[in-house]
Amino acid sequence: MTLLFLAYFLLASGFSANKVLLGWLPPTFFVGIRMFCAGLIMVIYNYKKSDRLKFSHIKKDLLTILGISLFTTYIPSLLKAYALKGMPSSKAALIGSSDPFVTAMYAYILWKEKLSFKQFLGITIGFLGVLLLLSSGSLSEQPLHAWFIFSWPELAAVGSIIVGRYGWILVRNLLKKERYKPTEINGVSMLLSGVLALGTSLVVDPISSISIPSVPVFLAVFLYTIVAGNIAGYGLYAYCLKKYQITLVSLAGFSISIFVTLIGWLFLGEQLTFLFGVCAAMILVGLFVFHTDNLRISIFKRK
Repeated sequence: MTLLFLAYFLLASGFSANKVLLGWLPPTFFVGIRMFCAGLIMVIYNYKKSDRLKFSHIKKDLLTILGISLFTTYIPSLLKAYALKGMPSSKAALIGSSDPFVTAMYAYILWKEKLSFKQFLGITIGFLGVLLLLSSGSLSEQPLHAWFIFSWPELAAVGSIIVGRYGWILVRNLLKKERYKPTEINGVSMLLSGVLALGTSLVVDPISSISIPSVPVFLAVFLYTIVAGNIAGYGLYAYCLKKYQITLVSLAGFSISIFVTLIGWLFLGEQLTFLFGVCAAMILVGLFVFHTDNLRISIFKRK
């Protein structure tokens, strides 16, 4: 279990480091430079290992790969970055923890996968926790009010999950054809998204919106997000997926929100409220009810 929580701590610390970077950079430029660098590294690594990333092979799937890039990394990453810049990192991470519920709803709507009563109950409790969380606007969100009780960063955070889940459905459909490996798809989609985001940044971001305290500090934080958040964090996560039950891994993923909250409180000056604790408890209970029933169903099917 130590490696599992270490993986989630690294992912959480990378998330918090992104919050720091967004204090210096506009969201579009931040997404562009981060995705471009990460994607370029992955493409170069995979290009040397196989012929699947050559243009003669990719050209048959160009439209599909472009759609994947738009819906898995470009649009969701821009929305997530905008949300993270405009709200406390703890709140953004907690909203992101509702991802399993959105995935279940996609499965129910698109593939008619049935939900048990306990699964439906877990989703309901979790969504109520998210809705209560969205009703609690922070000081940084007040000037960004959008509609009813919601701010633009809140809507962006929810939108990133909905759009991103659809993108991963496209990824799954392409992977079923066995023309690419997951790392190859991720690398190409990140690289394309980085190019698109940098192009967008050239149009919408004035130079004055970039405010870096010093180059060495910026490079240190930027490299940390890539090494800790992308390489080490996701590497350990992939290892844990092979070692532990998927239900345990998914449920333990809630610890990312806890780690981000602690880091935000200790180092970023973010305030903790009683309402935030109630929302976190509701989402955790919802995840527990949902995932434990998933475990019961999978055990029953194996028997």
